[in-house]
Amino acid sequence: MSKQKVLTGLFIGCSIFIVAGCDNVSASDNQEIIKSQVLSNIDSTRTLGTALEHRQRCESFKWEDGADEQGRQTVTYTCDMSASATNSIWKREMTRFANGYASLIESAKRSIDQYNEACVANGSDPYCFKKEADNSKLKEGLSAAKKLAENETIKVKQVIIWSVLPGTEHPVQLLSAKYYFDFNNDSQSWASQQGDNLLKDIYNNNEKNNPIIGLISYEAAKVNCSYREIAAACNLCDS
Repeated sequence: MSKQKVLTGLFIGCSIFIVAGCDNVSASDNQEIIKSQVLSNIDSTRTLGTALEHRQRCESFKWEDGADEQGRQTVTYTCDMSASATNSIWKREMTRFANGYASLIESAKRSIDQYNEACVANGSDPYCFKKEADNSKLKEGLSAAKKLAENETIKVKQVIIWSVLPGTEHPVQLLSAKYYFDFNNDSQSWASQQGDNLLKDIYNNNEKNNPIIGLISYEAAKVNCSYREIAAACNLCDS
């Protein structure tokens, strides 16, 4: 069974949406209400539907009507993305993270070697003892970082859910916007809640707002907390 970790984010208020509601709408009309929104503070030349349906990052997409546990009418947009770009980001950043541990180990060894050389040179000091480097924790951290770098992203999808209440002043409310990342080790699956960068992610159509970066930071913090006991990293893991 895969485990799921949810990273916190901020929802976007519906006040930024410019929409026109109408009474007695059908399920497909609910989708049109979502699609016809013009987010003038982001891009006044394209509707939200146009932006969502013309994303090169999406290999396929679909719209679905439904209802949530509170009885609200909902519209769900799902974009199945190519995993290659996300995987490249993951590999690059996790390899860099692992290299950082390797550098720490080398730096600690170099420092001990320099001390020992000075100790030998000052043979007249009876209290100068050669030291042995204890890099066991750092080596464990390096091993953990390398293991993360070996993971591969095999599936990426974005799911956005709105509630729709036709005929009201504000008929649209964003309920959820998440990325789902699946990895090849069959034991890890993460859901990452998007925050106020959601619209930039949609309209800019690039990887700059890909929340995989947040997931990388979270996993790196867990390693740093375990093997370097960095307080800030431990606080991030506990938040």
